[in-house]
Amino acid sequence: MSIFGAHDATAIADAADKFISKMDEDALLRALQEHVSHISDAGRISLADSMLDAFRGRGESSEDVAEACGVHIDSVRAGDAAAFTLLLRYAAENNGLVKEAVASFVETQPERLRELPAVIVDGITARLTGA
Repeated sequence: MSIFGAHDATAIADAADKFISKMDEDALLRALQEHVSHISDAGRISLADSMLDAFRGRGESSEDVAEACGVHIDSVRAGDAAAFTLLLRYAAENNGLVKEAVASFVETQPERLRELPAVIVDGITARLTGA
């Protein structure tokens, strides 16, 4: 049984929030950028939705964000890797947004956690196990 099978979604989300909040934002961004091709289309869609939600919470519409990224919103919503990479780059210009989005992604999609870069999965695992 995986370590995540032994913990409920609330415990996983709490561990993720604690780990991600302390993670260096540049390191988080680099890990995600290097890992984009390993995330499924559905995973990219969910992670993009989390980013767009975070932008909406800051007063930017999804369409405005896509325009600022230089992509069509439909490409982002379809999980296109190139569009996602541009969204990620734009999100990085907004302090704390990537962290907020990744923590929200884990909270709403804990079953997709293993799609994230190993540094994130390992950090959350360490929090869950107390290592």
